[in-house]
Amino acid sequence: MRKALNGMILGVTIGGAVSATAGDAAACIDGNTSVEIAMESVACNKAFIDWTHNSLMKMAYWEDWGEREPCSSDLPYGKVMGGVAALAIGLSLDATRPSGSLQMHGAFDYLKSVHAHGDGGAWHEKLYYVSAEDSGVRARYTGDKIQLACGLFNWGQQWNRQISQNPAALASTLVHETWHAWQRYPTRKISAADNSGGKDNRGHTGWGGCSQCKCPAATQSNQTCDYYYFHFPTAFTYHDMLNYVLPSGSPPYRFHSVYQAQFEATCDIALFSRATVPNSVKMFARMWSNNLMETRMANLPSWRCGVPGMVSGRRVCRVQTDCPSGQACVDSACR
Repeated sequence: MRKALNGMILGVTIGGAVSATAGDAAACIDGNTSVEIAMESVACNKAFIDWTHNSLMKMAYWEDWGEREPCSSDLPYGKVMGGVAALAIGLSLDATRPSGSLQMHGAFDYLKSVHAHGDGGAWHEKLYYVSAEDSGVRARYTGDKIQLACGLFNWGQQWNRQISQNPAALASTLVHETWHAWQRYPTRKISAADNSGGKDNRGHTGWGGCSQCKCPAATQSNQTCDYYYFHFPTAFTYHDMLNYVLPSGSPPYRFHSVYQAQFEATCDIALFSRATVPNSVKMFARMWSNNLMETRMANLPSWRCGVPGMVSGRRVCRVQTDCPSGQACVDSACR
């Protein structure tokens, strides 16, 4: 019998305790890290689990992947709950940006992106989250489905030289995959394949990514990366992340590549989560965000998540007032 926290009654119940036990995920290596265990007390909330199940998971088969034990972070279904909780419970659900906040985007922006219905179709068309017995990938967008694979769930599996089984990495993976769906929305179609002739002021071909680029710190032979389109945190109001202007001229821009959306979400979890989110989750979120910046961006951002001061020999800035007189905040560095 597994966890029944916060007065929850889950699965088939006898006297308020969980009595049904799901089968193990068929091909995944079950287990959890201390970071995932620390997040269980945050995610194990009946109202939240019901919302997540109805918003993301109910249209596909997850029973053998831990659906009856949503509080158990050693099983894939529980890992998804922990990841979504990092966004839905970890970040404040402010409707508008608090004065002076440097958070990149609001919780509602990320949640509307990962929602299977894409906020009624404004963000993307309907998606199905399905399980996949594949340890060679973490997740995959396939048009109307997002496959969450054993590579995302396997205990101890490394990606980019890091143990990636932590709630922030999972949350940002959902943002990453659904941002592919955002790109492919019929009225946008702004992937590199659909805009092969488009170039920004740096000569970047296409807006969706760069499959031919050599990533600056590639850890896999087939690794691809995206371009980073600098913007100030205040460039987007909350609920506004889905809007864009195709990049042209000099930065700042109002546009996100896929990996950029991912590392911004992860950094927001690291720096702006509520006090209820364990510090270990925030610490790993900061590490994962910086890992993505350094290994998945064709043009390296000048700043790093949670690192004040100087990076790459320049003063880091997020707003113009971070820079001394006579310098401008360009591409997140004073120049």
